[in-house]
Parts: sequence; C-alpha cells; structure tokens
Amino acid sequence: MSWLPELWFDVFTRLPPKYLLQLRCVCKTWNSIIKSPTFIRAQLNQSIANKNNNGTLFLRHCDEDKKQHFTIHKKNESFGEDYAEIGFPFRGTKRKFNFIGFCGWPVHSLEHVHRKFISIPKPHHIGIAHFMGFGVDSKNGDSKVVRVVCPARSNPQSPPKAEVYSLSLRLWRYISGDVIDSFRISLWNRLAFVNGVLHWIALSISENMDEKAILILSYRIADDRFQKMPLPQSSLIENREPIDSFKLSIGEYQGLLAIFQNEKLSWTNLGSCRIWMMEKYGVEEPWTNLFKIDPPGGIGVVIGFRKNGEGILEMGNEDTLVDAARRRQMATYDIQTHQVRGFEIRGCFNLFYVDNNYVESLLLLEGDLYMEYDGNRGNIGIAGNANFAQI
Repeated sequence: MSWLPELWFDVFTRLPPKYLLQLRCVCKTWNSIIKSPTFIRAQLNQSIANKNNNGTLFLRHCDEDKKQHFTIHKKNESFGEDYAEIGFPFRGTKRKFNFIGFCGWPVHSLEHVHRKFISIPKPHHIGIAHFMGFGVDSKNGDSKVVRVVCPARSNPQSPPKAEVYSLSLRLWRYISGDVIDSFRISLWNRLAFVNGVLHWIALSISENMDEKAILILSYRIADDRFQKMPLPQSSLIENREPIDSFKLSIGEYQGLLAIFQNEKLSWTNLGSCRIWMMEKYGVEEPWTNLFKIDPPGGIGVVIGFRKNGEGILEMGNEDTLVDAARRRQMATYDIQTHQVRGFEIRGCFNLFYVDNNYVESLLLLEGDLYMEYDGNRGNIGIAGNANFAQI
C-alpha cells in the first residue's frame, strides 16, 4: 500500500483548490500531502497546463464610491456579464489601494477561504511620489518587491532612490546603477511583467534637465538590474511632433510585450489606438505594428487583451465630459469585426486592472501573499497572491 500516497498526489493535482482545502480535513496524510511545497508547485503547474483555465480573466475596478471590486470572468459567450466577485482582502480599512499585479506566476489564491498576511519592514526611503513592482525570481522562486522613490519637486535634480525587498531573505537592499538615476515615471503609468522582467514607460532626462526622451525602463527580477529599452520610433511622433508620454501605455498581447499608442487623448479618451508588439524580446528593432483599434465613435483606453485576441477597453463618451474621471465603462473590442460590446461594469478613470492568465492555486498555503503599503507609516503587508499598494 506504500504506492497510495503517490497515487493520491497525482489525483489531487487535478482537483480544484476549493476541494483540496476541504480534503485537508479528511486525514493527516492528505493534509500533509496537500500543504507540502512540492504538491503546491505541482498543482500550480497542472492548473497552468490545463486548457480549461485558458481565457479566464481577473479584473479589478473601483466604483464611484471608490469601493474596490475584484471579479473573475470565465471564457464563454457571456463574458463580462457572468462573473464571480471575490472579497477585498483588507476589510475594515479606510485607506485606498492600487492594484499592482500578480506575484510572478499567473495566479490568484482563494483568499475568501484562507487568509494570510505578512508585514514587510519599513523601507529605507519614504516618499509620496514612488512607483512599485512585484515579481518572482525565475532562478530560485524568490518573490521580490521593487520600489523607486522619485525626487521631490523642490529638488528635481536629485536622483531616484531604488530598493528591493526579498521575501525569502526578509530584508530591503539598495539598488544602484546609472540607468535609474536619469529616469522619471508617471505615477499613473501601468506596468507589464513579461519574461521575468518588469516594464514601465519612462522619461529619460538629461543632466541639465532640458532634454527628455521616452523609453521603456525595465527591471530584471532575477539579477536585480535596471535597463532601458527603445520604443518603436513611429510611436514617438504624432503630427510630426514628439508624442506626450501620457498617450503611451505598456501591456501584454498574446504573452508578448506590447505598447498601446493612443492617437487622441482627453478626459473622454475618444480616438484610436495603435498596438505594437515586441516579437523577439531584447533584439534590435523588435517592434511590429500589429493593428489599429478605431471603431465608430472612438474608443477609451486599451487596458489589455483576452487570450482570444479581444481588446479590453476602459471607455468614456461625450456625455461623461463633466464627470469623466469617475464614470468609465468596461467593454470588449473584436479586432476582426471591429465590434464594441459594453458591459454594466463601471469604474473610475485609470483604476481598471486586468490579467488574462488567472488560474486557481494553493500558493496561499506557503504565505507571501497580498501586499499592503501604508505610505504614512512606511509599512507593507502581503496577503494572497496579488499585490496592493496604498495610493
């Protein structure tokens, strides 16, 4: 009968996490199997490989009362209408949070079943103007928080301060380098985590502060290294004039790094959007102009894409001009038929977040979960497999 645990191990990896959490209560042997790090990783790999999970999407939006909502949308015809809402991890707090991303793996834990929080020590540099990222070191599986504090307006020539927190070592470390010294990043800018690297749209500023260039600032999790990457040159010109960096955002398309170039941008965001994709990561001239999203009446901000290629939009219209910062609507765009389909999911401007690599896992049993950052006290906390930061 010594083969039974191996059989159970194989069978259990094919079950949904919600059933596995219940099976832990059956006997000590099953509990020991299910909570072991080896099983947790095996179950995650099985979930990722399971084709039934492909197309499931995680969405965060913030309603008009600034209440956070987190929903899971399945791959079906009723996408955007038939979905499940999961609870916000930090109940009973009045602080506001910004969703940063998943912790390296495309996962989100069943936090409504099992909650766990970890406090991270106060960073060395405290500042209101900062940006953050979170990912996993592909070499050793260590989860890392990277944080860059921008200089104060009173001292704009002061270089940014960068540090990284390792969840395995439980400590902050400084990151130095000439690359980070000359960059500024808009606090509104989204980030993209592709190929084990965090990416932001950034401004490279000369020493005398009179020249600016728009580039991609990247941070490779595995070796704690900042680098700069060029944008497609055609995306930097609009009507023969340099484009405003606010009109560019970064994301993912079919698993590859992508640039979303808004050709018209206002509070209503009516206009078109060009999609650029980096076909070969890290090579010279890697960008391809894929297509242009330009439906009748204009679009909103492109915030991501589904596995099937449908665009996910944050839309506004002329009627929302007065209150456009609050009244936004989620919609999808079919790149073949150019059809736009809106949903009754509404939220605030620039506070939508999507990730189409969602799978369920048991990583919450290992800890290192949701991130909470208190800008006033300098505290960060982790709970679940997604990351939150106070704004």
